[in-house]
Amino acid sequence: TGTYSLEEILNEYCVLRTTVFEIIEGGEQLCKAERDLILKILDAAVRTSSTEFVRIQYERLSAEQAKLESLQRDSEEREKFVSTLAHDLRNPLTSARVSAELMHHFADQPEKRSYLNKKVVSDINRVDRMIRDLLDASRVRSGEPILLRWESCDLKAIVQDLLRDLALIYGNRFVLDSQG
Repeated sequence: TGTYSLEEILNEYCVLRTTVFEIIEGGEQLCKAERDLILKILDAAVRTSSTEFVRIQYERLSAEQAKLESLQRDSEEREKFVSTLAHDLRNPLTSARVSAELMHHFADQPEKRSYLNKKVVSDINRVDRMIRDLLDASRVRSGEPILLRWESCDLKAIVQDLLRDLALIYGNRFVLDSQG
């Protein structure tokens, strides 16, 4: 579909108006009432065309504005996601680094060194799981299926492990109060 600017529409109107009068008058002048009636009809057509033109342009601009706002929202959500992801990945990496650094301080305590070594491996495995989950989410978003495996877990043990991780970084600020 061809698109016209408002200026082109008005130019076409001027050409139409001149042509109409040349054909109608054909050498004879129209009376004022006839000329005014024709002008009134042509002016109404121009107003209708101009109004429709403006409406269509407004709809196009509104649609483009809506797309732009949607893209901006998507961009903001991606930024928040990346920020959260960076923070979430940093926590286990920080815990692994602290555990690795602490292993030097406990050279004479094999039990603590063993615990810290397991902690490093656990934290790195947690980062690996997070990355795999992120890749799975990307696959789902692109329409690829993923296999879900449900299994029971000991939530209390998971939280206790998390609290031990946090204790390495923050001390004993966090406490689990559970029954059972």
